[in-house]
Amino acid sequence: PPASPDCRRVFRYLKERGISSEVLQRCVHLGILYESLPYHNAVFVGRDENQVARYAFLRGIYDASGKSFKMEQAGSEKAYAFCVPAQTGCRRVAVYEACVDVLAHMTLEQGSRDKYRLELGGISAPKEGEVYREMKNPPALEYFLSKHPEIEEIEICTDNDFAGRWACANLKKAYGAAYRIIENLPQIEGADYADLAKMKKEEKKKAQEEMAKKAAEAEAAKKKAAIEEAERKEEARRKKLKEAEEKAAAQERRIAEAAARQRAAAAAEKRAAEEARLKAEEEEKRKKAEEARLKAAEEARKKAEEEARAKAKQEALKKAEEAKKKAEEAKRILEQAQK
Repeated sequence: PPASPDCRRVFRYLKERGISSEVLQRCVHLGILYESLPYHNAVFVGRDENQVARYAFLRGIYDASGKSFKMEQAGSEKAYAFCVPAQTGCRRVAVYEACVDVLAHMTLEQGSRDKYRLELGGISAPKEGEVYREMKNPPALEYFLSKHPEIEEIEICTDNDFAGRWACANLKKAYGAAYRIIENLPQIEGADYADLAKMKKEEKKKAQEEMAKKAAEAEAAKKKAAIEEAERKEEARRKKLKEAEEKAAAQERRIAEAAARQRAAAAAEKRAAEEARLKAEEEEKRKKAEEARLKAAEEARKKAEEEARAKAKQEALKKAEEAKKKAEEAKRILEQAQK
């Protein structure tokens, strides 16, 4: 079928089934996987030794009721089934029931290229309980071995169910004499490698979710611890600030009290100085009053003395005048007597 311009839808579908991007990209690069149009099926291509497409298996990517579309393209030759080549010098081929199992097992082995990985084009097994019959040698494996004589080991990777175990037993019987057989069925009963890859993806997703949850919890705990530490630091800062404020307030009170004491002392000193000044002024006034009193007393004494002297002088003059008058009268009397 024609190819889509990209493999976006197929990649998304197969990656959801646990297949790695590296494995898918390698298959696309090898030209053995692409996305078809118009239904966007995953197309697994088988090529011959000349890289000519001789086989195609289509797998739908939209599962309906738990079943997906699967079919071999008309004209496909099972001898040229889907195969992922190995690195040079490889001597082992691993065989699978389905193309998706090939990619899934390769993913589980980290994309290892230590062996060829060949899809057998399905197996036709009897139902459990039916008459046992032998399996025909798969055309894909017969053709592959004919083209790769260097192969020494066949790794059987069929499903771990009745059909897969039946195929494994028949392959061991058919090829065990010529090749070393490695039986490598999925360890879980009833599972294929596609199931294991999907389970591993889900386990990885769950582990990642658990890790993310733990990381989120750790981050939350870290943030909580950081918040608590920040709160402790803030509380310590506030306490320190409060202590500093209280210390500053106490210092301000001490300064205010000292200033008040200084002001009180200055006021007291000023009052004392004023009292001293007033006392000095009062003393000065008293001294001046005393001096004025003494001066007035002195002046009064001097005046009294002057008045006394003046009075004594007047009295003396008066007495002298009277004596003179008496002398003159006596003289006159004497003169009269003489006459």
